[in-house]
Amino acid sequence: MADAILDWASYVTGDSSITTGPQEAYRIKAIGTDSSTAITPSINGNELGSIKTDIAALHPTGTTEHGALSLGNLYYYIPPETQLSLDGTASDEVYLAGSAIDSPSGRFEASADETRFREQGSQHYTFVEGSVTVSEPLSDGQEITPLTLQPETDERFTFDGLHGIDVTFGSSTTLSEGDLAMLLDFDGQRRPSQFRDDEIVGIDLTVLPRPPNDTDHQMPYKYGMGDSPVDPFTISGDQTFNINVRNVSGGSLGSSGNDVTVDYIAAVEFQEGL
Repeated sequence: MADAILDWASYVTGDSSITTGPQEAYRIKAIGTDSSTAITPSINGNELGSIKTDIAALHPTGTTEHGALSLGNLYYYIPPETQLSLDGTASDEVYLAGSAIDSPSGRFEASADETRFREQGSQHYTFVEGSVTVSEPLSDGQEITPLTLQPETDERFTFDGLHGIDVTFGSSTTLSEGDLAMLLDFDGQRRPSQFRDDEIVGIDLTVLPRPPNDTDHQMPYKYGMGDSPVDPFTISGDQTFNINVRNVSGGSLGSSGNDVTVDYIAAVEFQEGL
């Protein structure tokens, strides 16, 4: 493991191991990475939620407009003489930002810090993702399902962050507004709803870029974060949740002999032990 010095805003390698001194503690309020594969931070061996650049970027750039993941009330707390470790590689970069606490009053500067330290392994931000590949063309009204989520009885996933979908056609077909829509399915109950005459009102895939960028769409699509007008929703234990993508173009999309792949990702608040 590589050694690193952590201050209020630092860049460390993805295989870093950081141990706080006897008179220092940290609240990590934001995290990001340039890694396209999952990196999982741990504090004293207690795993926190995995991240990747699609939902927690290293920088807010023209190709990653969303920037780092803000942890809010689910910040990481690192008491004195405690190890933070990352399970990535030396070629990965990780961004950590927060507040340094000099000479804390014991291990915990405040009661909220003690609560976070005790609960952060079982309640934290992470992501869910899924993918589906089917043969083209997609007929009008056809639905495909890139994600099925079935939490364990004592688990809960709250979707209150970034959603993103990437669509790859094997042919030269270009995705346009009004071609594909995302629909949410809760135990068979669809949201947005299906209206009369099979008219579908969904979330157009062109506003769900993975990731937000200068070319496709700059604004992240988030549930319940910042200025988002969309309320977050929760999937509890033993529920079945599907992300469905439907062809709403009025015609077929793609050409025979090719495939279309839909990749979905969302930042979520994960909680277990309920």
